[in-house]
Amino acid sequence: MLVGTLAPLAAQLRGEAEGDLRGGLAELAEALSACDADGEEELCRAVDESGVLAPLIARLERGLSDEHVLYLGLSALVNLADVGGAELCLRHGAFQLLLSLVDAPDANTRYYASAGLQNVRARARAHTREAAARTARRPAPRGART
Repeated sequence: MLVGTLAPLAAQLRGEAEGDLRGGLAELAEALSACDADGEEELCRAVDESGVLAPLIARLERGLSDEHVLYLGLSALVNLADVGGAELCLRHGAFQLLLSLVDAPDANTRYYASAGLQNVRARARAHTREAAARTARRPAPRGART
């Protein structure tokens, strides 16, 4: 299961462990891509609790000589933002990373950066609208002026 591989992947991204970085990132990107609506919250929570996002973003910010690792990492960010993890991406600095990559020399990096920015923006706005709607539906506390 993916959840058990997130902590080792985080250690690999931090340079604290050896392993198949491509394989771990591919598994993460695929799991996020294949996630259905019922599993979004659990998967986002697992990503958050594993601590994998901060070292992933740091690794991508430093630049990578392995373009496959770059694309897999960006794919994971794009997919995470798409399945309800936009706020998580924002909290860890993905927006700034993606914005910096919009003018990258290669088309694949520009594509992932643009898709990631679109997902972060769209999902964060939807989350804000949903939260506002939930707040508006709550009854006012007793004694509160309306």
